[in-house]
Amino acid sequence: MADEAPKKKRRALFYALQAALVVCLITAGVVVYRGWRFPDRQLSVPAAQTPEVDWDAAAKRLADSVRIQTISRSAQGTRTSPLKREDAAAFRALHALMARSYPKAHAALERQVVAEHSLLYVWEGAEPGLPPVLLAGHLDVSTVPPGTQRTWTEPPFAGTVKDGVIWGRGALDDKAFAFGVLEAVESMALAGQRPRRTVLIALSHDQLRGGEVGARELARVAGARAERFHAVVAEGMAIVQGFMPEIPAPIALVGVGEKGLASYRLRGEGEEALRQASEALKAAPLPAVYSGPAVHQFEFLASELPFAVRLALANPWLFSGMLEGRIEGTPGADALIRTLVTSTSFPPGYDEATLPKGSVTVTYRLRPGDSLAAVREHAAGVLKETGVQLEELPGAYPAPPSSPIDSEAFRTLHETIEAVFPEAVVAPSLALGSTDARHYQALSPNVYRFRPLVLGPADVGRTRGADERIRTEDYQRVVGFYHALLSAL
Repeated sequence: MADEAPKKKRRALFYALQAALVVCLITAGVVVYRGWRFPDRQLSVPAAQTPEVDWDAAAKRLADSVRIQTISRSAQGTRTSPLKREDAAAFRALHALMARSYPKAHAALERQVVAEHSLLYVWEGAEPGLPPVLLAGHLDVSTVPPGTQRTWTEPPFAGTVKDGVIWGRGALDDKAFAFGVLEAVESMALAGQRPRRTVLIALSHDQLRGGEVGARELARVAGARAERFHAVVAEGMAIVQGFMPEIPAPIALVGVGEKGLASYRLRGEGEEALRQASEALKAAPLPAVYSGPAVHQFEFLASELPFAVRLALANPWLFSGMLEGRIEGTPGADALIRTLVTSTSFPPGYDEATLPKGSVTVTYRLRPGDSLAAVREHAAGVLKETGVQLEELPGAYPAPPSSPIDSEAFRTLHETIEAVFPEAVVAPSLALGSTDARHYQALSPNVYRFRPLVLGPADVGRTRGADERIRTEDYQRVVGFYHALLSAL
């Protein structure tokens, strides 16, 4: 009898180990099965037809627009003050060039000047009872800092077309859209075509200053025309090459959301104390959270990634920590899942004329879900022992709600991208900077940030840096994309 108790304990332990092994095997089987059955989110669609366009003339029209220096500088250096006289004249000249360049489009479209320098075009659809679509872009371009012109291969505002490339400030950001979409409308109007839905084309004059005048007023005027829009498609993301080492194909990133913004002026004694405070804030981001657009991005890319990664994506309940670690370890990708300081220079919409001389500022980009109060509390906690205080600058806003990836509007956009760029892999994502899209957020639950621009690693810095340019073949695909999108709406 004395031996029975140990035997019972050994049997109980044996059965427990067996049960644990069975549970482990079942769990492993479920994990592997879910990874094997993880859906492929990519689509296979027929190639889009190339529109009938005189491509040499189209390149010249875009180059002509580059020569007009539509820089949105305000007279007093503030976000909301009127433009300088020479800048206002440049926008009027660009409006006139657009009207001359696209006579059929302007005959088909209703045009309205909004906030003095922005434009709103309306193209009545064949079925005007359907909710309309808004395509948003901007006419203003970045400045070329004095003394940097010599770093350009071609003069920044020469509008040179050479060796299959259109050179100049605004060629990518964002005149390729403004003129590209009008090229598409011109082609369709010449062929007697029009979209099924009514289409509004909103072109702001102050996106680079935050859109507080032009884009905001365009959204108000557009909202007065319809209670609800089918979709808004604005700038924000593009087709990038070399984005992930495991995926050699170009990745078409569609922004289903964007980050919020909060800028602070640091106040304290001594330049060194302020410098150390800004470095401390940069080194202490808010906690990472693997959710929302970051999850969707990797779900759409799963079919192109190794099976081990698909296993993790299919079983986030088990591997979310590993996925967060992978994202945090990828240069630049950390911003997808956390709020962090992105700049210690002057924030968007501000310059030396709007802040006291010697000001030190930091700008946070907020991930969806982090509030302005939480960011301020976190930053104040980091600086608690330093004696440096935070002064929140006007214009802060949280990240707007993310848009769905299962809507009809997103599927149409996805299909159009695949039709024009069959070599690309499509994935929803999070735009890391500010776009005009946030001003249009109230018009539709379906707000997407995408430009059909193919960008290599070296091209990304050119959008507001030296040697901004676009290949003529890439511009042709911009026009082809909007032609296909307008035809599909």
